[in-house]
Amino acid sequence: MYQNSTEAAPDDKGGLEPSERLYTETAPTLPGDARELPAAQLGLLVEAYDLFAADQFKRAAVLGLVPESQRVSFEAQCNDFRGSVHAEANFRLAQLKAKKEAEDRFQQEEALRNGVTGTWGRIDPLKALEAASSLRIPEVGRFTRCGDEPDHGVFYLGCLNEVHGESESGKSLFVLHVVAQELIAGHGVVYVDYESDEGDVYARLQNLMGVEQNVLAGDLFRYHRPNGPMTPIEQAQFMKSVGLGGSMAVFDGVTEGMSLEGLDGRLEKDVARWHAKTTKWLTHNGWCVAAIDHTPHDATRTLGSQHKRAAIGGVSYLVEQVHQVGTGQRGVLRLSVDKDRPGSVRREAAPGKRPQWRGDLVIDWTTGRVRPDIALFPTSKVESGDKGYEAPPEKVCRAVLEYVGAHPESSGKTDIRDAVRGRAAMIGRCVDWLAEKGFLERRGNGKNVQYVATDKPFDQERQG
Repeated sequence: MYQNSTEAAPDDKGGLEPSERLYTETAPTLPGDARELPAAQLGLLVEAYDLFAADQFKRAAVLGLVPESQRVSFEAQCNDFRGSVHAEANFRLAQLKAKKEAEDRFQQEEALRNGVTGTWGRIDPLKALEAASSLRIPEVGRFTRCGDEPDHGVFYLGCLNEVHGESESGKSLFVLHVVAQELIAGHGVVYVDYESDEGDVYARLQNLMGVEQNVLAGDLFRYHRPNGPMTPIEQAQFMKSVGLGGSMAVFDGVTEGMSLEGLDGRLEKDVARWHAKTTKWLTHNGWCVAAIDHTPHDATRTLGSQHKRAAIGGVSYLVEQVHQVGTGQRGVLRLSVDKDRPGSVRREAAPGKRPQWRGDLVIDWTTGRVRPDIALFPTSKVESGDKGYEAPPEKVCRAVLEYVGAHPESSGKTDIRDAVRGRAAMIGRCVDWLAEKGFLERRGNGKNVQYVATDKPFDQERQG
């Protein structure tokens, strides 16, 4: 301890962190060796000197290592230095408190400069009545207009919207299509990316979606890729980006974003804390917020707490890859409405059980052009007698029917998914399609539903 406390400390090259040098002009006069200790070593010394002063056995053991002629002066020096490290530790706590107060003041001033106002004031009743008398419709993004169909939007303004799907299902591609539509229309977009990188996102927007380079190089598109929690200073920097205005804010990778904040998506209070820190202000101020999240394999709901779903005030889409997206192929991503609080999106979806088919994003690389043809086609309620399920591959249909015929005692949907080779989502859609077309019959209720093959010849549908 004698070596560490009196000789090694002055030679330490760590010094104080830059943030800890704030307000040093008010620092009390302390021995230089305590003032220059890094925070970690200072904390260890406080603990060590407290133990030296309180534990007589430890003190005797330490003093036994010091020459007898120096023990009195050594013990006095330890007591003096203990006071110094305690004073320095208390001073640094005061520094951190003062720094936090300064950051809070800075954040408040930035908020005022960016036009941020409080949310606890009374809502204007006339505005509330006006909002109540009008149907809320999606205004961000748009489906491709087909025939005499009117234009239909994709996401709601002033709401938290959500997109989820399995890994590589194309959910980010779908959201980037809407982002490109907004940018081309001259609307600003803020994009917070927790999973990908700027090269991939900018390449997709420019090379796939056709957003001009001069648009991406300007202030309409603001891309952020955080790698740590949102501190007050970083929140002020983010609000500068938001302060430039726009219609849409994207948070790509909700689970990863919560993890950066030290939060757990399985806990309701943590989900609420994350939204309070990131999305709430934006939706309160009229932004369309689109959060992108994962679903477990063979599932339609997001990972984590039910509060993730409860927080959605707009529309939630499930994205599934029907046909693979890639060069030389005609890729199809299917969009189904999982939740729609205002109700205007579900109204245009195909009838049937939830999630309901709303449309397909088609990325067609078979045209021979440099850039694929991309269109977001809506479903037609008139033409969707199969309740949104297009005819699955014949090979998969036959495999499902063969399994059900051979295993009548274990023919629940989960049993079929486990037994038949192929993507679980495709097998599930195939079972539903076969049931809707009369090739399978449902028996039982709830989790006890079993499927039984009917007498209807499968070839009848194919030939008809």
